[in-house]
Amino acid sequence: MPTQGLAQEKIKIACIGNSITEGPDNYPTPLAKMLGDKYEIGNFGKWGHTLLRKGDHPYMSTEAFVNAQKFQPDIVIIKLGTNDSKPENWEYKDEFQLDLEYMVRTFKHCGSKPKIILCRCIPAGNNLYGIRNDVITKEIYPIQRKVAKKFHLKLVDLYTPFEQKVDSTYYVWDNVHLNKKGSCILAGYIYRAITGKKFTK
Repeated sequence: MPTQGLAQEKIKIACIGNSITEGPDNYPTPLAKMLGDKYEIGNFGKWGHTLLRKGDHPYMSTEAFVNAQKFQPDIVIIKLGTNDSKPENWEYKDEFQLDLEYMVRTFKHCGSKPKIILCRCIPAGNNLYGIRNDVITKEIYPIQRKVAKKFHLKLVDLYTPFEQKVDSTYYVWDNVHLNKKGSCILAGYIYRAITGKKFTK
């Protein structure tokens, strides 16, 4: 009787982020459907959290951050920075690059030695909740580019595809959070960053 081959292990993807990652209309859900059964998606998003360790709700102080490392991912998607743009958080802007590098190094030292992908923040309209689009574009994005270059990481531009849609139905209710349609579009860009191919139904 022939010996059956062992089942191939799934490629594990840890999604790190805030409400765009954790919320009801999150992007990891459609991303999982796009990628199929060969992948396992771990959603480690935390609503309203910051990359900054001195932010009002620092992501790196959460159990989600610990669990993401225990997940032993093959790929890590980091989509943080939006909540850091609030005045009370951006007070510590001089530490943003240091903290981003710390997060990258932490995941690099995971036993699984994952590939890390950084994401540029999507646009934020009307400066709701204190989130400031000018900080996202003029200050946070240049730091993300610098860190991506330093560590030779892929940086996915999620800002440009939504730049002209801030006040459209691509957003749920407040020009900050994506609805299902917008999240599917965002997931498509992540899919392309992971596979190198454009998603087609």
